[in-house]
Amino acid sequence: MITELSELTMAQFIKLTNGDTSVLLRHNEIVSPKKIAKAVRKIGHEFRRIADPAEFNAFLSRNEEIAKLKLNELFLMICNTLAAMNEMRALSGLLDERGFDTSGMNRQQIVKLIKSELALCRMTLNRIKQDTLESGPAKAAHAKTDFDALTANLMSYFKFQIDINSISASVYAHLIAQMSSEMKAKTAALKKRHF
Repeated sequence: MITELSELTMAQFIKLTNGDTSVLLRHNEIVSPKKIAKAVRKIGHEFRRIADPAEFNAFLSRNEEIAKLKLNELFLMICNTLAAMNEMRALSGLLDERGFDTSGMNRQQIVKLIKSELALCRMTLNRIKQDTLESGPAKAAHAKTDFDALTANLMSYFKFQIDINSISASVYAHLIAQMSSEMKAKTAALKKRHF
């Protein structure tokens, strides 16, 4: 099974981004869906990391934020359970350790605080999930067209032909990164001249 970006041509990578995971399989190879999904994520992350490091870092930050929110949600659910069990001393200790000042608060106020924080946490998680869902299918639907336009831009910029059936996806990603870097440098130089 193909597990590295450099093993795919750009044409295969485009098919992969459109959901055709068969490009990862070698002749008559049978692989579990879990292993295929892991390879798809790894290859996609590698392409993003090479082609657009800033976007990849934003992606990692978003995932880190989701993980922290899920941990906070779990913590608040545990607090909710402790409140239902009337374990107020343990609950106050946990909340105090997490930076919530519960001194002087009665049980109702603490429960209200937990429910409010839990609602806020879930609302934020839902917003992030909704943003991801809205951008995901739209990006996938236009992947082939977007890659065609990007290939045309790369060929125009570097002044050579790109055959997506023969160029490796990792080389293609490096070309994107190089073009982006050079264009940013040129833009910065132009701004310097005008100011």
